[in-house]
Amino acid sequence: MDIVTQKAIFPQNTYELAERIVQRCNILAHYPFSDLKEELYRPYLGVGYRQSITQISEWMKEDGIACSLDKIGNLTARYDSQPNQKNTLLIGSHIDSVKNGGAFDGMLGVMLGLELLAFCKRSALSLPFALEVIGFGDEEGSRFPLGMLTSRLLSGHINTLPAHLADHDGITLEQAFTETGLCFSEAHKSIRSSEGLLGYLEVHIEQGPVLQNQNLPTGIVQAIAAQRRYEISLQGLAGHAGTVPMSLRKDALSCAAAMILQIEEEARASSSHAVATTGMINVAPNAANVIAGTVMFTLDIRAPTTEERDLLCTDILEQCQSIAQRRGIEFQANLKHDLPAVQCDVTLKALLETASKACNVPPFYLMSGAGHDAMNMARITPSAMLFTRCLDGISHNPLEDVSIDDVEKAVQITLTFIKLFAESYA
Repeated sequence: MDIVTQKAIFPQNTYELAERIVQRCNILAHYPFSDLKEELYRPYLGVGYRQSITQISEWMKEDGIACSLDKIGNLTARYDSQPNQKNTLLIGSHIDSVKNGGAFDGMLGVMLGLELLAFCKRSALSLPFALEVIGFGDEEGSRFPLGMLTSRLLSGHINTLPAHLADHDGITLEQAFTETGLCFSEAHKSIRSSEGLLGYLEVHIEQGPVLQNQNLPTGIVQAIAAQRRYEISLQGLAGHAGTVPMSLRKDALSCAAAMILQIEEEARASSSHAVATTGMINVAPNAANVIAGTVMFTLDIRAPTTEERDLLCTDILEQCQSIAQRRGIEFQANLKHDLPAVQCDVTLKALLETASKACNVPPFYLMSGAGHDAMNMARITPSAMLFTRCLDGISHNPLEDVSIDDVEKAVQITLTFIKLFAESYA
């Protein structure tokens, strides 16, 4: 396949596109596009989320692109270069953020996709398929305790949303739909079949230090790691901190501490790429002079393959059960999140490799330890991911940052990918 020159592919300055993408991501990282004034927090269907949708839609309207919401609040926009185009290439990422998050996690991929949609329209680029951008509403699970809700439903991984799933303020998912002007009973209509879908590409910051260590602006995702998340519940016996001897205590917090250290040891002793994290812990009665009677903590386990993850899960849970028995503590592990490893599509990865070479970026393959909407989209269409370098590998943090030069390379590679995809489709 002939690789056309960058000048032929890009009749306008792609640096300006990248600059605008970065600028808009930074604008959207502040109030009123956040539910909080002092930090970025853009939960699914929250006030900041709705304000962000309105602002993005206004920006795109200026470029002649109409944005809309689907039945579950995903932002969508489409470019048809020819009438009655039935087949579609999808580009997407997510709009929501974690609490105290960064400007580019998810939003970079959404804004990049929309800018390229506008670019294609301005250039009257003729494609043998429609180009559609999806900004998924919920990937992080930062509001309702279940991640990737919207891509799970859209891809048919689930066929309904749990109406009574509630956030920390007791607002149910159904109520949040009503507040956003959505009809919860029609949520199932957002489910898409594989018919007419040609592929899905997600551009996302790496959220790790590998690309920076390799001194590369972008990388091609080989596969997305398998994940499993548990809620660990420990029931001991609360008692007076001064009167219960150490030998007679059933201290749930001390038990949790022993488990957490053991979890770390088990993960370190497993494969070099497996990880285990305890990110949240709740203690009751949580008083200075009371032995902890109840503890709940989360356990997040990830590995490059489903088999490695399952093995590590079994080892960790067995060790935790043993610790609980020795200490006389009731132990329960509730599975909350279970995703197998997903291999990115071979053909799409090859096109990304060719596109990278055409843009003078050495192709580099890496694993994604983080979960992404591409995991669910792979159920209904070939899927691939392009990572961009982020400063010091920092993410889920206000210090999260990217360079305009790196984003420009991502823009160029994605545009070249679209062109190559069109050539291979024809």
